Amino acid sequence: MSIDKTWMFIKDRRLPEWQNGMKAFLDMAFAKVAVANTIRCPCRKCDNVVPKTRDEVALDLCKFGMDQAYKRWIFHGEELAYEMINNMIRGENLASTTIGGDDDFHMRDREEPNDNANKFYRLLWDAEQKLYPSCKTLTKLSFVVRLFQMKCLYGWSDKSIEGLLELFRLALPEGHLVPDSLYSAKKIIRDLGLDYEKIDACINDYVLYRNEYASLEQCPICMESRWKSMENNAENESDEDVIGKNKNKKKVPQKILRYFPLTPRLQRLFMTKRIASDMRWHKEGRVNDGVLRHPANSMAWKRLG
Repeated sequence: MSIDKTWMFIKDRRLPEWQNGMKAFLDMAFAKVAVANTIRCPCRKCDNVVPKTRDEVALDLCKFGMDQAYKRWIFHGEELAYEMINNMIRGENLASTTIGGDDDFHMRDREEPNDNANKFYRLLWDAEQKLYPSCKTLTKLSFVVRLFQMKCLYGWSDKSIEGLLELFRLALPEGHLVPDSLYSAKKIIRDLGLDYEKIDACINDYVLYRNEYASLEQCPICMESRWKSMENNAENESDEDVIGKNKNKKKVPQKILRYFPLTPRLQRLFMTKRIASDMRWHKEGRVNDGVLRHPANSMAWKRLG
C-alpha cells in the first residue's frame, strides 16, 4: 500500500489535510520504530537527529514543518529496505524462476549449486520460515534485517545485541528461529549482501593499506604511523611489563575506510523485479530511431571511457 505524502507540501498547517496526514505519519512511526516512546523528529529544525516523544514531534512539525527533502521515511517505518524480502514472502516465485521450472533444464544441467546459489537458497528458506510457529508478522530473515537496521539507527553495541538475542531466545516460545549468536546473525546479513569491508587508511588519506601496502606499518608518503599511539601512564611499571602489555594489545588503526563492494549491491538490485527491469532499460527499452533526444544517443557518448 502506498503512503500518502502530499500533506508534507501543504503550506497552511492548519488545514485538516495537513493535520490528518501528520497524524497518520505519527501513527505509523510510533507503531513501527519507536524506542522508549520516542522517534527521530523529522522537522526542519531537528533534521532526523533529535529523539522526541509524540507530543514533542507533533509540536515541532506544527511549528517548523516537515523537512520536504525527506521523501523516503527510512527512519520512520517506510519499509523500502525490506522490498526484496517482502517480494520473496509474497511469492514472486523466485525459487522456481532461479532453479528452473521445466524438466529439460534439470536434464541438461546436473551441476551442484555454486556458493552464491547456495547462499540464495538459504535466504529463500530463511525468508519463508516464521520466527516462531505462531508468528504472523516476522520471518527469520526479516527479523534479522530489522534488528540490524535498529542497531544502525540507534547506535547499539555488539554486546547489547548479544544480550537482546539472548533475551529473545528466553522469551519466545519453543521452536523459535532466533539466531544463537551475533556471529550467526551477521552471517545472514553477509549472505544478503549488506556487509562491508574495513580497510585501514592513512590518517592523511594518502594510501589504503591493501594490496601492495597491506603489510606496511606506516604511510610510504607522509610517514605517519598506521596505528594509534599506545600511551602508558603507569609510572611504577618496568619497561619489560610495558612492552609485554603492548604486545598483547590489539593495534588500532588511525583511520578506517568502510568499503561497500559494488557487485553484491548490483545483485541486490536485480533481485527485485521492478528495479531489475529499470536496470535493463537502456539495453532493452531504449528506442534507436536515429533521433538525438539525449547526449547518450550520440556516437561521441558511446566512445567515452
